[in-house]
Amino acid sequence: MDRTVSLVLFIWYCTQRLINAFDPWNTEEFTHVLTHRSSEDFTSDSYALNGIVNTTTPRGMTVDNKFIFGAGITEKDDTIEFLYNISDNHWAVRFQFLFYACKTQNETTASTFLSNSKDSFGTEVEIFDFATYPFQESGNLCGDGGDLDKKLEVYGSPMNHIDSAIHFTIKNTSNEPDLTLGISEFSFYVANCHVSCADGCTSGGNQSCSKCAKNYELVEGAKCIPSGFSAVASYVEEIDFVNVWSINSNVYTSIFPGQSCDGSITFGAFNAGRDDIIEASIPIAQPHFECLLNLEAWTIDNWRGISLDEFAKGFVKADDESSMELFKLQDSSEIFKTRDFYCGSSDDTYQTRDSFRTILTTSFPHTASTLSFQLQSSLTTTAPVSEKSLGVSNISVYCSLCHSSCKKCTGS
Repeated sequence: MDRTVSLVLFIWYCTQRLINAFDPWNTEEFTHVLTHRSSEDFTSDSYALNGIVNTTTPRGMTVDNKFIFGAGITEKDDTIEFLYNISDNHWAVRFQFLFYACKTQNETTASTFLSNSKDSFGTEVEIFDFATYPFQESGNLCGDGGDLDKKLEVYGSPMNHIDSAIHFTIKNTSNEPDLTLGISEFSFYVANCHVSCADGCTSGGNQSCSKCAKNYELVEGAKCIPSGFSAVASYVEEIDFVNVWSINSNVYTSIFPGQSCDGSITFGAFNAGRDDIIEASIPIAQPHFECLLNLEAWTIDNWRGISLDEFAKGFVKADDESSMELFKLQDSSEIFKTRDFYCGSSDDTYQTRDSFRTILTTSFPHTASTLSFQLQSSLTTTAPVSEKSLGVSNISVYCSLCHSSCKKCTGS
């Protein structure tokens, strides 16, 4: 075999192994709910064609041991629907599936399809525009004997959703007489509310709960934190960071090394990226024995396509000077709240994905008068901070304080 062909096949094989092993949505906040592949999976009350559920007869085609729901059946104005009841309190959902256009004559067929779902207010919203992405494969893919079928692997964007019922729809709006649509390998993910929340939430983290769960209490009018912890420090405005926060040991004293992101003063934005360390030496005057942090962690500009081990980790130093890992930042565009232009951009090419995640760390033993914190990037690409940077904002430190009679303690 030609060496060039061998190299191409090897690269393709390695790429497929990475794709199959990488499940970007099964994370701390997004939980995998289901993946349906077989005809039995699609012959259930979770799927409908034109609003009609059929739990006895498979409706579609099986090609290469892969069932394509709707293929060979759907016509113009027909709908493929997914209906599901979500038992847990949640704030977002997302979908992943293979999309088929069978017997299409038009290279731009994808522009005629819309995928819609009803949001929490009962309004249909577009969550994926097939015109945005080209088809990835053509040929006899639907088992219809022709070579005009097309396939697209869809990674739909996260959609805010809090109701128990989800209704996802794909509609055939094409004028092609022989075109049918189908889906296969359908996966569904849900972003559950933070453990501190009771009776629902409106976003991730501990700061959007309807009310606090047992053993948590409301502080500062909006946050749910574990009971028994008191606020000892906060960093919200630029002046709060002076002489406490640094980047690579360069302590901030005059020119703020950051940016306002969606109204939040974000330390490190466009100033801390690959190999950089955001640090803080936080003074705590009150005697205490245990602490935790509540903060917003940011990935700024285009971080899409970065693998899970290329983000950052947050550490604190224990009393014995050893480092304790508090959290990891993973795959920003999927588990973070994401929106274009949160922070602006120093390079218009990358003004596409500014993302943050609200983090409430687990508590850790601590008695020293200074708390050392680090957010260290593990990004392995060569991208400059104008393309990819990290930041932190709205940082609060809470500690369990010693009894008033103690100068030092190991517990309450």
